[in-house]
Amino acid sequence: MEDNSNVDGGGLFLSVIVSVALLMILPHTIGFHITDPLMRDQSIFIGSRYTITVDALNTIAEDDTISVIAMGSSMTFNSVDGVCIGDGFSDEVNVYNLAQSASKPYTDMLHIPRIISSNPEIVLIEISPDTIRTPAGENSYLQIRYTLDSLYQDESDLGDWIDLVPTEYQHWIATNEYDRVELRQEYVPEAIEEHLNRLVLKDDNGRDDLTWGWVPSPDHPEWNEYLQTPIFPNDLYGLEGYDFDELNEYRETKLHVSPWASPHSNGTLSHLALEYEISSLTGEGIEVIITTPAYHPEHLEYLVDGQWDGFNETVATFSQYDGVTIFDQTWAEGTWTHDDFYDRNHLDDDGRQKYCQLLIPTISEILNG
Repeated sequence: MEDNSNVDGGGLFLSVIVSVALLMILPHTIGFHITDPLMRDQSIFIGSRYTITVDALNTIAEDDTISVIAMGSSMTFNSVDGVCIGDGFSDEVNVYNLAQSASKPYTDMLHIPRIISSNPEIVLIEISPDTIRTPAGENSYLQIRYTLDSLYQDESDLGDWIDLVPTEYQHWIATNEYDRVELRQEYVPEAIEEHLNRLVLKDDNGRDDLTWGWVPSPDHPEWNEYLQTPIFPNDLYGLEGYDFDELNEYRETKLHVSPWASPHSNGTLSHLALEYEISSLTGEGIEVIITTPAYHPEHLEYLVDGQWDGFNETVATFSQYDGVTIFDQTWAEGTWTHDDFYDRNHLDDDGRQKYCQLLIPTISEILNG
């Protein structure tokens, strides 16, 4: 009788390794296909735009024209019409609006390694009174940003930024494939429920194509244009659409009050992140334009003396760095009027067109310098 007691140890070991690998890969693959489409159409959470940055930077890396990338918060998002700006140049210049709602330097910093790899000529970095801070305590926004941003990344995105993330928030960041599988699994139950809802009830929670809040996939025909000029909120939902009474109420409660932010001049997590971002980019020969956003002029009248000194000092500090240009619209006198604003700190379509024409000479001077 044949003795089977001497099983091939090497073969058994290999089988175990393959089995373990499949157990890790299959849930990730299945989870990805279940969740990814719903993450992009805002079916299972608000903020589908947070999922696009890695794909956007991969697209920019393949762009053989002059590339300009805008990073920042919703104030930058609502200001930058990339197609308009690009049209202001005789040479082909593509300006990409990758700003995100409520973004801060310590969320944008996660993308610096891939931004450098995409090899742009210029990166716009927003500094504003609203974004200079250090997060504290439970922070649901930071959780979703760190989770979603790192969910679409890989090991090539890791950099010195990881050491700047406070210890209490580190567990929200996926630094390897195992972490990504674990974090994605959290969205699977909601995704399955949404798929069943569509199958059984013929209903869904996703945004319609080409509407506010919708984002295309990289293979969508609108992808490249969306990266430059995303879908902005309709001006009729902002100040332009207010009747007399609504406008008066908005003035009393939102405009004619002191801005809430009182930023520090140094020492915050935002300062550390800005130092990392600017030094990393300029160290690779990438020019940086620091942008400061426009605010409704009536709102600025209610600033307390010295309230934004920390903001001014922060901008002044980074303005001294080689390779940095300042595009200041916060204190631009006689430039911004009521008709340029969607609300007290976001531009509407008229404001975007003005911002476009103001920014073109600054970019041109750098490119021709």
